[in-house]
Amino acid sequence: MENILNNSLATLLPPVLIDVVTSYLVITSDSKIPDNCSGCIFKGSFASLDLSKRDLRNIDMYYIGAEYANFSDANLTNANLTNANLNNANFSDANLTNANLTNANLECANMLNANLKNINLEDAYIEYANLDGVIW
Repeated sequence: MENILNNSLATLLPPVLIDVVTSYLVITSDSKIPDNCSGCIFKGSFASLDLSKRDLRNIDMYYIGAEYANFSDANLTNANLTNANLNNANFSDANLTNANLTNANLECANMLNANLKNINLEDAYIEYANLDGVIW
């Protein structure tokens, strides 16, 4: 089926239709999340969500709420987490190479042994975050 929907119209469709007619998948808080979310766009609140060990390369989580979410051992290379609320999120052993966390709230986040090479933390709030063993 030819992709004839623009991005704003696609967000109004149920996730099943979005999967069929667009080149990306929009994930909302009531969506079933696939194991491979590479390139997915997340919208809404995902507090306490378990995304550990997932392929999350190139995801867009701009302005989401993901307090206490588990991203441990996940691949978040090139992820857009701009303005995201990631308070108390777990990023232990995650790969965040080239990720954008501009203005993100990472208060009390667990970044133990995370790969943060070439990460953008401009204006990010990282007070009380665990940065032990981080790879810069």
